This record gives sequence, C-alpha cells and structure tokens, in this order.
Amino acid sequence: FARNSAVPPPSQDRGAADNTNKVHTVTIQPPPGKKKKMDKGNIIMVPVNAEDFKKLNEFAESAWVCRDPENADEIKETRRKLLEKHNQDMVRKMQQRQNQNKPDSN
Repeated sequence: FARNSAVPPPSQDRGAADNTNKVHTVTIQPPPGKKKKMDKGNIIMVPVNAEDFKKLNEFAESAWVCRDPENADEIKETRRKLLEKHNQDMVRKMQQRQNQNKPDSN
C-alpha cells in the first residue's frame, strides 16, 4: 500500500520546507514627524445614566486615544473642557469623591 502512494517522500516535498513561501505584510502609515490634525467635528454627546457615566467616559476616551494616539493630549484636554461645559454638576461630584477618597497627607 505504501509503495503505490501518490504522496512523495518527505525529501521530495520541497514546498513546505523551501524558503520561497514567505509572507510579506505592508502597513501604510502617515510619514513620521507629520502630525495629523484632530477632527473635532465628530464629537457627539451621549446621554447615559449617572451610575454608568464614569466607566463609559473612561472607555470613550480610551477608544478615541487608541484611534488617534498622536493627539492623545489634545483629545484629553478637549474632552475635559466639554465635560466641564456640559456636565458641571457631574464633574464637581466626581472631584468631591476623589478628594474624599484621597488619604490625608498629615
């Protein structure tokens, strides 16, 4: 049975072991040193329950920064300003909670 097999012996099967079967991957990115401008026109305010606000806010910021890491500082600053402008009460409550949770430095 083995003598009539159509499968060549391993020494003749060169496709798997040959180095001619290489995979090349090309990634297109903007030129180094060029910073693309952050698009502030794509910001949408989403109403969420106050209990879910903190985690959803963290997720939204992280997702945006992952999509545009070159503008991370500008994204964080823009989001902070928008939060202060549109959610003054919520920001104030969050700051109060942070101050209450800080250990005393005395």
